[in-house]
Amino acid sequence: MGDALPTSQAPQVAGKSLTIKCTVEPEPAGGVIVSHGGSVIGYTLYLKNNRAVFAVRHAKQVTRVTSAELPAGQLKLEAQLAADGRLTLAVNGQSAEPVKAAGPLAEQPFEEFNVGFDGANTVDEYDGSKRFQGTIRDLSITVQP
Repeated sequence: MGDALPTSQAPQVAGKSLTIKCTVEPEPAGGVIVSHGGSVIGYTLYLKNNRAVFAVRHAKQVTRVTSAELPAGQLKLEAQLAADGRLTLAVNGQSAEPVKAAGPLAEQPFEEFNVGFDGANTVDEYDGSKRFQGTIRDLSITVQP
């Protein structure tokens, strides 16, 4: 948590589907888990208002999928942007209703890849400077053509 990678060292997501998996123990349920990109293009997984949110930005359009209210304790999160643009999000195996984005990200996000915060322009509507409180474990991002 607290790591920042230049976009050249971050997962290369342009034109690809991506899956984010992690286990978090928030204290309280709020803050950015992972963010890559900003106000032009990118993706983010965060907690806000006691819900998990996975969002992608294509230019001015933000598409997000939001979970039901979060249970207390440890959360296993899985978020996916599929090749057809479908966004999915599951919390402890419970899936939110999928939504449709414009497709995979057309290009690699310009801004850094951040864990536990969003260091510059935010992908979605949240306070990126607010550090995630709690733990983030077993974070993985898988990309596929």
